[in-house]
Amino acid sequence: MIAYAAVDDTGYFRVEINDCEPKEIYSYLGIYKCYIYLVPGKHYRIILPKKIEKTMQDKLNPFFEPVELPFGIYPNHEGVNRQIAEFDFKYAPFFRSLSANVRPVRKNPLLDSALNVLSAMVDTIKDEYVKEYCNYRIGYLMAIGMVQKSRVVAGTYFENKPVLYNNTAYWQLFNFLYAKFFVYMGRGKVTKKIFEDINTYKSFDSLQLTLAGINDLKSDTLRELVILKNLHDEFYSTNFSRSGILAVLDTLITRTKLPLHKQYALQIRSKITRLMPDYAPPSFALYDIAGKRHELADFKGKYVYLNFCSCNSYACFKEYDLLKKLSERFAGKITIISVIADGSVEDLANFVKKSDYRWLFLHYGNQPEVIKQYDIRGFPVYYLIGPDGKLILSPAKGPTENIELELFKIMRSRGDL
Repeated sequence: MIAYAAVDDTGYFRVEINDCEPKEIYSYLGIYKCYIYLVPGKHYRIILPKKIEKTMQDKLNPFFEPVELPFGIYPNHEGVNRQIAEFDFKYAPFFRSLSANVRPVRKNPLLDSALNVLSAMVDTIKDEYVKEYCNYRIGYLMAIGMVQKSRVVAGTYFENKPVLYNNTAYWQLFNFLYAKFFVYMGRGKVTKKIFEDINTYKSFDSLQLTLAGINDLKSDTLRELVILKNLHDEFYSTNFSRSGILAVLDTLITRTKLPLHKQYALQIRSKITRLMPDYAPPSFALYDIAGKRHELADFKGKYVYLNFCSCNSYACFKEYDLLKKLSERFAGKITIISVIADGSVEDLANFVKKSDYRWLFLHYGNQPEVIKQYDIRGFPVYYLIGPDGKLILSPAKGPTENIELELFKIMRSRGDL
């Protein structure tokens, strides 16, 4: 988050961003991801697309991809955004064709044609940010058009080159070339050593030393970025132990000399541990049917049986009566919270009043991202949080799966029964 603005009743808002370098910024607006390239010292009058909210299916779909759309800029006769748009217009047909014909060939006429046309465009560009953007987009074409020579492309674009932290084209090529690097791009003894460094030794220093022996990873800065990307990408694979990945990541957090890398590492750590037992789950601040705001932190010191439901889900509905009995049996010992992810607060209030359920119901409406943060892909989903605010069961069993017996065992083992 780099800026926040409230939109007034006329649809007007103003944002001032203090930054000394050009960069792309974006905002998620319903089904859209709108973006713009900003240059320090410039003023932009932007126009938003007509608002189209995501459907509930979109919100629950883990594979939903927003429609990427540039902010409308008025007027837009020149400047970084226009130059990038013109380049991308020429670039797009080459990208589509090369992506559809990825196969190992010694000579690729289509790639040669793309390089001739696009390189000629780059030669006319004076703005350094746009020139770098275009060059790395060309590098991406080379990477997909020269599948068997990806290390050559990596050497050309990353070895002894500065890291362009604010350039999206740089990161597109980086992510393509260094994806699954620990598994596929090392070979023989190197691959085996990487596995040992993480799974056996759980050593950041040992992993650093191994990767330093690879030609295009001589740079400490680039090497750290490759480590960060692969620790993130491999966390949910079966290739590496999670404890090894976390140990390496924690060491990197304390050892890195680059504040931005530390920030990346902390964000990755938060993301990969957010639903793991013994870690604190994502926080939230939601409203009940009376309009009272509740934060997850308010319930620290108590057991919390957290569930995500829908008033219109039959699977949820048939468990409500069991939840009612559970709330009565564990009254004063466990707080049951149902986060409802459909309708409006008024619909939820009518449902609760008619059913006479006594536990806490919260509506997700003011913080819809909570659905994604808790990885909700269907209803119902349950979590058990301990008095220390950390997850005990993630996910937890539901009432129809005899969660009551499990609760007794957990509370007794902790001396709370």
